[in-house]
Amino acid sequence: MILKHCFTGLFLLVVVTTGANAQIHGLSIIDTADPPGKGTMHVAGSAFVGETSKLYGGRFAYGVSERLLVFADIGVHDADYFEPEVMGQAGMRYTLPLNLPFDLAFRATTIPYIASYEHYVELTLGLLASRYVDSDSILGVYGSMGLDRQWWELTVPLDPQTAAQIGYNSYVDRGNSTDISFSLGITMKLTNASRLFFEAVKIGEFYGCSGIRFEL
Repeated sequence: MILKHCFTGLFLLVVVTTGANAQIHGLSIIDTADPPGKGTMHVAGSAFVGETSKLYGGRFAYGVSERLLVFADIGVHDADYFEPEVMGQAGMRYTLPLNLPFDLAFRATTIPYIASYEHYVELTLGLLASRYVDSDSILGVYGSMGLDRQWWELTVPLDPQTAAQIGYNSYVDRGNSTDISFSLGITMKLTNASRLFFEAVKIGEFYGCSGIRFEL
């Protein structure tokens, strides 16, 4: 009986750790910090790949004012040990009216995520900085730093052999975490209406992202 409890505790610790490191639910930044302009619109698609999960999706963004951009994302979240699920994200970016040698913006996103195996809420707050390295805005660099706050209730299924050994088919993991997030990326103009993005992200674990944006 003692060995059984030890085995159960060790197994659940491994799965909880794996699950806690698989919390990518929102698309990456794939954006610069320059003022969007009132009435502008763009769409973007990206792939976001980490050690234990992947995210593929698209974004629609609209310039509410000269400095304020709002956007909505939809995508498919594919985490290890779980079936792919559809997710959504909403956010905003406001370019600060500062006289700096680069553009600086405040950025916030929120994700209310309800899947067959998980209830999840994520809130991110941060600063995004970017600068074009040439006068024609062909090549640019950008980076961000902020806070990533998560709350979750996750139902983790167990494989049949493990379930037979410990006596139940799944368990529920409830928790929350706050991480400092970092990202660094480069962007390159393809045409007058499209840009390519490559990005590296650190939120608990490392992720890689690539995406393309089209101005409408």
